[in-house]
Amino acid sequence: RIDSQLLAVLGLTSASLAALAAASVLAWWCPWDRWLHIASLTNKGAALTVILLSAYTVVAQQGALAESGFRCDGNFVLGTVCSMFLRIVDVTVGTAVAVVTGSLPATALAYLIARTGGTLCYAALLHHRSPWLSFGVRHARWETIRMLAAPAAGFVILSLAQAIVLQGFALMVGA
Repeated sequence: RIDSQLLAVLGLTSASLAALAAASVLAWWCPWDRWLHIASLTNKGAALTVILLSAYTVVAQQGALAESGFRCDGNFVLGTVCSMFLRIVDVTVGTAVAVVTGSLPATALAYLIARTGGTLCYAALLHHRSPWLSFGVRHARWETIRMLAAPAAGFVILSLAQAIVLQGFALMVGA
């Protein structure tokens, strides 16, 4: 249903922006120079890089939501090919900027710009292929949010548990 798709956009966007805001605030307070031991990068440069990469992640999550639109309307292959192409563009642009500038913040910005442009194109293609799908919250209903809250929380908890199982032992050994 359209309600569910719109609610997914609202939920993902809200959570992503809240996480980005928290990461942005925390990034300025972390002693990156002590933690990372990168002589060529100041603490502010490291914080800026973290913020730009966090914004990149938020944009990438929006693209992943658009990818679900391709899947639900029988365009799985097209969505997957476009998603893989977008990743190739990200890496190519990011690598080129890294080689030319040697700057981590500039490279992170290049990744963000490439992903944002690609995600906008990706969403435009989705709209062209599946005009019945739309982004926004105009049709969102609180009843649907309440109905989907428990399954969504379960999905998040399952994902966190899987991450702990897969990475927990490696982190313990590393510590």
